Amino acid sequence: MADYNKSILYDYHIESGAKFAPAHTWHLVQHYADGAIEEQIHAEKHAVIFDNSHLTKYRLTYNQDIEKILNDFFFVDLGKIGASEYVESAIKLTSGQVINFVQLLKMGEFDLFIALPCEYKKIMEQELKTFADKQKNFAYYDLTYDLEAIYLGGKEAYSVLEQQADFPLDFFSDSGKCGVVTINDYRYIVAVIEKSDSYFACQFFATDDGIEDLWINLYNTDPVKPMGTIAAESLKLDRGVKYYLADVNKVAAVLQLPSRRQVYPGTSIYCEDDENNAIGRVARSYYSPKFNCGMVYAEIDKNHAENKKFMLKSENICIKAEIIKIFDLT
Repeated sequence: MADYNKSILYDYHIESGAKFAPAHTWHLVQHYADGAIEEQIHAEKHAVIFDNSHLTKYRLTYNQDIEKILNDFFFVDLGKIGASEYVESAIKLTSGQVINFVQLLKMGEFDLFIALPCEYKKIMEQELKTFADKQKNFAYYDLTYDLEAIYLGGKEAYSVLEQQADFPLDFFSDSGKCGVVTINDYRYIVAVIEKSDSYFACQFFATDDGIEDLWINLYNTDPVKPMGTIAAESLKLDRGVKYYLADVNKVAAVLQLPSRRQVYPGTSIYCEDDENNAIGRVARSYYSPKFNCGMVYAEIDKNHAENKKFMLKSENICIKAEIIKIFDLT
């Protein structure tokens, strides 16, 4: 794994007993010594921090005319997002491919900070370059390797902030806020993802020194523990993160598999009583430590969404699956 990127926090992860796996040019923490199940339980009961530095990050600047064009690029109307507002959305590429789990931070009227999964770095770079070549009033800046990132979340996560003397608590008072804050003389781009009685989550972006200082402070605050990628992926589902599709005739569904086995994206999906006609495909697969089984995000024809039981089939597998959540965003 010598050629893979490391975050500034790599040595801290090693000291905490992290288990790594290479993915999309990065060393990603899969879990720590306690395991992914305990990490997710700890998030639900207490508070966790997650090194999100591998996110692909860009700053986009544009004008009002360009904003109208960008609305076709995102699944939201940028003009309806106020300055200093945060939303979670998706990106529709010119090829028709959809990138999910995209964070949008409106830093100014025509100034947008975006963060998206690291596996889309190459394709997103080409998409933005092509768009910039055609539009003279549009510019983009790649901040992937300039800014690191930390996610703080959990039932008691807000109380963790209250223990930090230099945290401007007023900023963290409402969900959907973003902006620049100063903590311990370091400047952070911050998004308040969720604030409710049962859960609080926010994300910090900063340069190396700021992220290292923040990680140390949060790590040493009771009851915070570090969390790896496996538990973080599962939390996306539990916290209700939406999943977008480009085809209005389909819905996105989460299917639960009967074992810990995972399947490849593109695997065909069939109704259990009709194994000859595919009605969808697997878009994303992950392991849920909470349910101790495999989960998949699937694209399914709308007229079959009422079915509960399905078969996932390819050349090498045939697995039963059951719907546990539907995202109909049309």
